[in-house]
Amino acid sequence: MRFKMLFKKELITALISSLLACPLLAWMHDINQGTNYHSLDLNYSYSSLVFIYFIFATPFFLLTGVPTSIALTSMIQKLTYSSFIKYAIGSLCFFLSGVVVYWAYIAAALVISRNGVTFNNVLFYMLAFSFSALFYFHVGLVVKRFVRSS
Repeated sequence: MRFKMLFKKELITALISSLLACPLLAWMHDINQGTNYHSLDLNYSYSSLVFIYFIFATPFFLLTGVPTSIALTSMIQKLTYSSFIKYAIGSLCFFLSGVVVYWAYIAAALVISRNGVTFNNVLFYMLAFSFSALFYFHVGLVVKRFVRSS
C-alpha cells in the first residue's frame, strides 16, 4: 500500500474508532457514577460525557494511533507469512503498542506535572490502552476492506 493510501486509511480508522469508542467510554463512566468509582465528582449527562470523551479521544487517536499504526502496518505488510500469522502478529504488536503508549503517557504526565502522578488502577488503564489499540487494529482491518473494494 502506498503511503498516501495508508495515511488516508489510518485517518478514517482513527475517526471511526473515536466515534465508536466514545459512547462506550461514556456508558462505562455513566454506570460507575453511583458507585463513587471516580475520584472526581463528574455528574454529567450521557451525551455530555460522549462529547467530553470525543474531544479528548479524537486528538489522542489521531496523534498516537495514526503514526503508530502506520509504522506497525508497514512492518507487518513486509512479512512473508500467511494472513493468519500476520493477523496474530499484528494483534500482538498493537496490544503491546497500547502498553508502550500508556507508559509514554504516564512519563509525559510525570514530566508535565513535576509533582508526581498517582498510579491508581495501573493495570486497568494499561489494559484499557491495550484493548483500545486492539480495537483500533480491528477497525483498521474493516476500513482496509472497504477502502480496497472502492
